[in-house]
Amino acid sequence: MRLHSTLEGRAGAFRVRGAAWETNSLTFRGFLYVIPIRDVGDGRHRVVEAAGESVWKLLDALSEQVTSTAGAAVDRLDAHAVGPKRSPPRNPSRSRVREAIA
Repeated sequence: MRLHSTLEGRAGAFRVRGAAWETNSLTFRGFLYVIPIRDVGDGRHRVVEAAGESVWKLLDALSEQVTSTAGAAVDRLDAHAVGPKRSPPRNPSRSRVREAIA
């Protein structure tokens, strides 16, 4: 599985935050924490999860679950793509020093 994007948004008096993973080229899985913004309900967060054949279908499925859990439609749900991790650049001056010593 590869982390595809982080998710955040709002639904009524709740903030939602989570992530989406690409399990393979045809399936995505994701989860969202549904967190009360103010003293709403018992103050505890809920977690919803879903799967979909595309990121859009996954976001739709997560939005439906948040709507039923929070009792309010999702106002906004932003997906922020996560790029591949890069290795830190090599320090060329150190390489030259090692070559000069050898």
